[in-house]
Amino acid sequence: MNWLKQKWNALKTKVLAWCRNSATLAWARFCMIAGALAETTAQYADVLASTLPAVAPFLPPRWLGLVTLLISLVTEAARRRTLKTG
Repeated sequence: MNWLKQKWNALKTKVLAWCRNSATLAWARFCMIAGALAETTAQYADVLASTLPAVAPFLPPRWLGLVTLLISLVTEAARRRTLKTG
């Protein structure tokens, strides 16, 4: 169990270093990957839309990946802007 904890901490450190020690950037990049996968895999969008019935009337399954991708890009841009000024 200790080995697993060490591996997890090493992975977390690498991911945060890749994202300039920002959990917001890590989340934005995760959403960017999820959005790209949703755009390339239509089945993923259908499954996700069926699990989120509250979103279905407002957002067709085909647009789900694109919206996720756009939100992640805006999030990353905003966070990078605050990192430069801060």
